[in-house]
Amino acid sequence: MAFLSETDQLLLAVRRRVGDRERSKIEDHEIVDAANEIAQRIFNDILLPADNGYGEYDATISFVADQETYTLPYGLIRFLWGGELDSSGNHTGTHRNIFRSERDLIAGLWLTERSIGVSAIPTTAETDVLKMFYVRSPVPIHIGEASAAAATTITLAANPTLGMTLTEDNAYLGARVRCLEGTTGSGEETTITAYEGSTRVATVSTWGTTPTGTIRYEIEPDLPKEANPYWYLQTTADLVQFRDDVMSDNAIVRLLMQTERERKSLTHVANTRFKRGRAPEWADDLAIH
Repeated sequence: MAFLSETDQLLLAVRRRVGDRERSKIEDHEIVDAANEIAQRIFNDILLPADNGYGEYDATISFVADQETYTLPYGLIRFLWGGELDSSGNHTGTHRNIFRSERDLIAGLWLTERSIGVSAIPTTAETDVLKMFYVRSPVPIHIGEASAAAATTITLAANPTLGMTLTEDNAYLGARVRCLEGTTGSGEETTITAYEGSTRVATVSTWGTTPTGTIRYEIEPDLPKEANPYWYLQTTADLVQFRDDVMSDNAIVRLLMQTERERKSLTHVANTRFKRGRAPEWADDLAIH
């Protein structure tokens, strides 16, 4: 069954706006580069101040007798908002401990740059689940040919055909990956749950049908659907402001007015009606450091 990916929709929307369906004036990579910049701007200016777009990551911590600190998955710390340890162990009691990022000591837990510490060293080995709430910054769009894929992994392209591949560990945590083409698995999509930057191997929730053959995939932009109209329009506006051969001055003015209306609409939605994700009530007063 034919489908349009997020990037397909973006490219079509921008080209329709500028009347450039033959790709004679604006290249695909220019549109994608501009869209990635706009996505980050939407996140920083609209979504982040509205406390939206958070993710939850559950890490299993195996406590060891007399060990005080434990390594956390790298890539979360930058945007870690807060968390809680659900434990019945002797090192925390039966309540849930709540902590904030960057070395804040609350109820016996603290964070350093890449690890968690417990103020009461466990006297016996036990395993508990640490729930971490973090702010999800949108990852850059990219399309490429996978080096390999398995039931729970996909190896991203070193040199994608569009966009760029990030090399920071867990850079794609929570992002969606979709198989655009393959001998099997075309149209399948799943969520990235871990990512090793040095090998470009993304661990994913199990594919419905594991992609095989020559696998062309897309990393989808992690923006709420309500942001798409503004994302498309602002991308177009940024591309054409300095291209007199693409749009007349009057058309640019109308486009900028429309983007401002869409921005106000998105800001209103972000502040009042997003149901996509919000940090728990106890995290409302926690700062992002």
